[in-house]
Amino acid sequence: MIESATANGWTLEAGLFEQGDHTLLTFDGSYRTALAEKTAVELFANRDWVETQPALDAGTNFTFVGAALDQGLGEHVTLVGLAGTQFFSDDNRRDHGRLRLIYQPSLDLSLTLQARYRMYRSSEEDVGREYFNPEDYQESMLALGWRQRFAGWSAGLTAGFGREKINQDPSQSARLFDLTYKVLFVARNFCG
Repeated sequence: MIESATANGWTLEAGLFEQGDHTLLTFDGSYRTALAEKTAVELFANRDWVETQPALDAGTNFTFVGAALDQGLGEHVTLVGLAGTQFFSDDNRRDHGRLRLIYQPSLDLSLTLQARYRMYRSSEEDVGREYFNPEDYQESMLALGWRQRFAGWSAGLTAGFGREKINQDPSQSARLFDLTYKVLFVARNFCG
């Protein structure tokens, strides 16, 4: 369970899914705890299908495990670092690193300005064209985010622009548009 005031706690979702002739136990779980007043660590793991048609046909899936560290730098700035490894069922492995510098101009508003950097390195460049898989990938981006929590639900919007570099190719423009909506369902116990 997640504490709404601190975002500390744990969450776990799991299911058994079939895709063609393949069956997979999927899950998405995390545990977050405060290490100090403005420092928190989150451990996470998830497993799911690789969602391209060739990968779905082959039954290719991944398991992603890692940790993130949140460090508050004053009232309005947070630095987030993430390190993780993604293991694919086709024996590919991706090592990930991500950094975000988040500035919240007003604590009363739900707006943020974010500087983002992410990279990964894959162990196998040839995955039979099942999914996007460069050996080296880097992306840097500036983004504007909004997130609001209301009783029982939350919504968020992030839009950004930046540059990405794939292997040794020249960098090219990159864009981000992410819209999220979550509803919290509370299980109730009724005694007869």
